[in-house]
Amino acid sequence: MKKQLLTLVLVLFASVLSVQAQEYKKVKVGLGFGYAAPNDGGGGAAIYLEPAYRVNDQIAVGLRMEGAIIGKVVGESEADVSFNGSYTVNGQYYLSDAKFRPFVGLGMGIYSIGNVEVANSAVLAFGSEFGFYPRFGFDLGHLNFIFDYNLVSASEGISIDDLGNTTNVDIKNGYFAVKLGFSIGGGNN
Repeated sequence: MKKQLLTLVLVLFASVLSVQAQEYKKVKVGLGFGYAAPNDGGGGAAIYLEPAYRVNDQIAVGLRMEGAIIGKVVGESEADVSFNGSYTVNGQYYLSDAKFRPFVGLGMGIYSIGNVEVANSAVLAFGSEFGFYPRFGFDLGHLNFIFDYNLVSASEGISIDDLGNTTNVDIKNGYFAVKLGFSIGGGNN
């Protein structure tokens, strides 16, 4: 009786799996680069690596490792340079099963921040902050276009003037990124 019950359970399990068969491959790895800009203006470059697992054809869950170097120059003597490295988890919901596949998603995780500003004073800020990002974009075959709006907590930095006086300052870390890349895997079976 136990063998028959076990066989019945295995047959039911296999039939459920076959009904939910996927058209797209389970594993996808995205790699690309793009433009990153802070909320206050300026710009720089971003590069990303993004492995993902497709739960089904419409839902993908993944990791994102991204580095963004953002610079800002105002006048001749003021400069701001920031490096944001992020290690996040995300989810994407695909709106179509066609070759052109628009998606929306959300991600969250840790951002490693490094800021250096030089003007009449120097501002230094380093550390890790929590952040999240809404995203949208599309896949066109193995080509990926992604727009992320990274909402990251402000860092507390130290400002040092010409006389050596120090004051605490808050530095904004949010930025948006427009990225173009390609994916390995994840296509139609």
